[in-house]
Amino acid sequence: LFCSFFVFEHIDQPELLWDELSKLEKGTLLYFAVPLYGFSVLFDELCKTHSPRRFDAWNHTQLYTEESLKYLREKFGFKTIAEWRFGQDFEDLLISANLIVGDANSKVEKRILKSMRDTIDSLQIALDKSFISDAIHLIWQKN
Repeated sequence: LFCSFFVFEHIDQPELLWDELSKLEKGTLLYFAVPLYGFSVLFDELCKTHSPRRFDAWNHTQLYTEESLKYLREKFGFKTIAEWRFGQDFEDLLISANLIVGDANSKVEKRILKSMRDTIDSLQIALDKSFISDAIHLIWQKN
């Protein structure tokens, strides 16, 4: 079993990593999580102070998509055993909103932020179920 959670997106030359992973023994499980190009990346473009998933060659050198993961899986000889979609898009959005609005926010803004905190799980579940959240967790098996 090889596990890696939110590491692959920080590697400067991911092709070298995937070349090495392709050498894993047949039957080896690769359990990993990576950020996806989804809602948070689009939100990054709308609000320049919000950047948890930005492709910036410093924090994240690679953002994955369903298509890029399928390509990697097929090219390097893996099959999907399981996948889960769950992210932290709304948690990051709430953090950014609190930073931007700050202590000087109005009663209305405070109420909105409190409502976001109170409903954060259901907001995030909506993105996760729509397959546009910022993360995917996968178990692949080496063929």
